[in-house]
Amino acid sequence: MKTIYLVLAIAAGLAAVGRADEAVRVPPQAFDAGGWALDAQFMDTMGSPYLLAHGLGRRVTDATAVAAVPAAGRWRVWVRTRNWAEGAPGRFQVSVGGTRLARTFGAGGREWAWEDGGEVELAAGETRIALHDLTGFDGRCAGVALTRGAAPEGALSVAAAPAAATEDADLVVVGGGVPGTCAAVAAARAGAKVILVQDRPV
Repeated sequence: MKTIYLVLAIAAGLAAVGRADEAVRVPPQAFDAGGWALDAQFMDTMGSPYLLAHGLGRRVTDATAVAAVPAAGRWRVWVRTRNWAEGAPGRFQVSVGGTRLARTFGAGGREWAWEDGGEVELAAGETRIALHDLTGFDGRCAGVALTRGAAPEGALSVAAAPAAATEDADLVVVGGGVPGTCAAVAAARAGAKVILVQDRPV
């Protein structure tokens, strides 16, 4: 039953966006993931799941989707992604309608943003979109959009830095995984003033 609701929601969202601003959005849930995985761990902070190419250093097989293009012509391709670590280990490329875009994604900003992939000539009707993993090291894609009008909200943007603040502490633990949480709790129980830095609310 949940799958039916998800498919209906995706279809309704695509239809609404297509009518409003001549755009087609393809969310990560619409892809046949192939070797990619649908990861939901950041839904509370970024608003959607994303496709993750977690190949432990080996390239994973392509994720593919079919988009309904309402009119023939030139369409601009946008890919929502982020560069999650120094050196851009999660690089990938995208093909739309059989054309592989020149841009390499996952090597830009450190915040989630819509990156401009350039324009492609498309016929009306169904067109295939594919994500090509280049590294096997956690490429991230939170959707693809085809536009002929305004860019998607958040295109090429970088989140503003929070206002600077100063806190005194005996120990700062960066990362709230099991080791970080255990270290923070142990130090606090021993009487230290501890700051635990975590990029998610849970």
